[in-house]
Amino acid sequence: MHRILFNLYDRVKQCLPRTNNFVEAWHNAFSSMLNKHPLVYSLVYSLIKEQKRTENELVRLKTGLFFYSYF
Repeated sequence: MHRILFNLYDRVKQCLPRTNNFVEAWHNAFSSMLNKHPLVYSLVYSLIKEQKRTENELVRLKTGLFFYSYF
């Protein structure tokens, strides 16, 4: 392994996340919508649903209407 991979100084300096916990959280939430071995139709439907949710969230962020739900 290269040393550069373990150096977080540049990531912190650029305001980038130090871990990939947000990816793990998304994966956990997305996989909870599906069965263990989903049918292709179910997987495609879930991906379309996630795409729409992401597009709506992006619009809300751009317009300043985004707020975090703590519940």
